[in-house]
Amino acid sequence: MIIYSKLPRSLDFIVGDEVVTIHGNQIDTRSQLPDHGRTEITESVWEALSTRYKKHPAIKKGHIFVAKNDKEATARAHEMASEKTGLEQLDPAKVPGIQKNDDDSVRQQARK
Repeated sequence: MIIYSKLPRSLDFIVGDEVVTIHGNQIDTRSQLPDHGRTEITESVWEALSTRYKKHPAIKKGHIFVAKNDKEATARAHEMASEKTGLEQLDPAKVPGIQKNDDDSVRQQARK
């Protein structure tokens, strides 16, 4: 089975006596799906993992999901494109106290 994760980092899950790593999108550069990590595991491991961790926010909200092929994964990713994981990179322009320097870099405004 192919497991996709929209999370930026990998997660380790304990299944039986083994640790199963679900790759995050910044770790797995082999994924055909932008912004998603890709992990191949057996169906029995996925069934055990998804049953044991069904209340985990990433599984419950669909940020970690199974797909039979890349076409199905792409369709699911497009469905979930507007869903936020809560781990997205901040936009410095929208953070109070951050301003651009003359060289276009950003820095934190000195607190008085």
